[in-house]
Amino acid sequence: MSNIKKATIPFLIALVLVLILASPVFAGLRVTNPRIEESVSPGQIKTYTMNVGNTASAPADIAVEVRGLGNYITGPIQAIPAENDSSPYSARQFVTATPASFHLESGQSQDVTITVSVPNDVGDGGRYADIFIYTAPSGGGSIGVSTAVAAQVLLTITGSNLIISGDLTSIDIPQAVSEQLFSAIATIQNTGNYHYKLACNGTVWNSDRSQIVGTSWPTDSIYNLIPTFSRQIAVPLNISQELTPGTYFLDIEAYTQDGILLDTGTKAFVLTDTYTPMKLNPLTIEFFDEGQLSMGQWSMAEDGTLMEKVEASSLTSAVTIDILQETIVQGAGGEPPDPIAVTSLDPLPPPPTGNTTVMAFEFSSEGITFEPKADITLQYSSADIPEGVSETQLRVATVNENLQWIFIDDAVVDTDANTITFSTTHFSVYAILAPSSANAVTTGPEKQIWIWMVIGAIAVVLIAFSINTLQHRRAVAVRREQSRRRRRPQGPKNDEW
Repeated sequence: MSNIKKATIPFLIALVLVLILASPVFAGLRVTNPRIEESVSPGQIKTYTMNVGNTASAPADIAVEVRGLGNYITGPIQAIPAENDSSPYSARQFVTATPASFHLESGQSQDVTITVSVPNDVGDGGRYADIFIYTAPSGGGSIGVSTAVAAQVLLTITGSNLIISGDLTSIDIPQAVSEQLFSAIATIQNTGNYHYKLACNGTVWNSDRSQIVGTSWPTDSIYNLIPTFSRQIAVPLNISQELTPGTYFLDIEAYTQDGILLDTGTKAFVLTDTYTPMKLNPLTIEFFDEGQLSMGQWSMAEDGTLMEKVEASSLTSAVTIDILQETIVQGAGGEPPDPIAVTSLDPLPPPPTGNTTVMAFEFSSEGITFEPKADITLQYSSADIPEGVSETQLRVATVNENLQWIFIDDAVVDTDANTITFSTTHFSVYAILAPSSANAVTTGPEKQIWIWMVIGAIAVVLIAFSINTLQHRRAVAVRREQSRRRRRPQGPKNDEW
């Protein structure tokens, strides 16, 4: 499985920099509006505001730099220092950020103004930059630790000629191992002037190309490929039959996720041993909504590798679960996970001190874990928010095994969509919380632990939860057993909702 794992790029320079590129919250920094994706015209000047908060318990000195934007070969977005930023599609030269440095006490925040001054002769296509926000290094000795958030700037030049093209520069096919995932690696370079997300199709033929013996699972890419950069993408193969030793052919089509064909390629490969396809298990997600059950299934390898991207939404679209392809999903003891059951909680659990519970959900599947994290998005209504409380003050908290509240640092509120999104490695009870009064001021989402109530009150709450969900679970017990029996031995097709 090592050929489809996300690679990490270590840096050891004068300091050790802890960098996150996809999330606006990490280890002491919170950045609102961490992405600028806009259409701009030649000669236009536009300004944007990002708010930087210190969520650590100690004060911090913050610096803001405008850098170039690119990709690592493994896919993730890369913030490129000025001295290395030679792309003709860089926006770094006409993007500024002020103030460039400031000091924040714990819980304080600072607005940063991003100004985009588009040159009259900017040219065609897209332009790209990165707002690199980082703390001064901390720690003793010659090596310190700094935390950074890299906010992307993706600009589309209005009315220009957008060229979307790419070259499939290589196809690597390791030797297949029976009952394990058989995966190829395709490398694609963006040869156009505009960004896109990649996808690939693969078809495996026998030695005389008279029979298709396998196709690829759907590929999924969360990263834009920036012009001039290359990236590798895994093409996992769903082999339909046992393959005897001999020569086979793999055809690959590289295209954008919008369906634009970029390039094609073919590579012959030789199997020296018989290959037996791997066995598959289902990942089942069940939503219980007013006594009704909705369900979806996705395929996993025996080791828990998710073969398909999960996008599951129900409870009148109040809950969405997103799990990336290639995520390792396991149940208790490393076994295949039980079905994931999602239920809204009524009555609502009592919140930690100084907060009000807006809504709460239970995600149950004993011992289930995700590596990397799964994303959960909760939809709220403006009517759900207590009077006088701003949407930006909403937070998400979960309940640990000791019945303690733990606030989730990476919860991101989208006030336009009325959603709050966070990441998790496991499932539990999750609640959207609001300050109990309009005068309550959040002090930054440093992790806090609150005891629900005294021991007697906790017992009452647990009984209430159990009574609330027991009727649902009994009502669907037969359906759940049926869903377990429907575990597919092979095949990528999703069940319909």
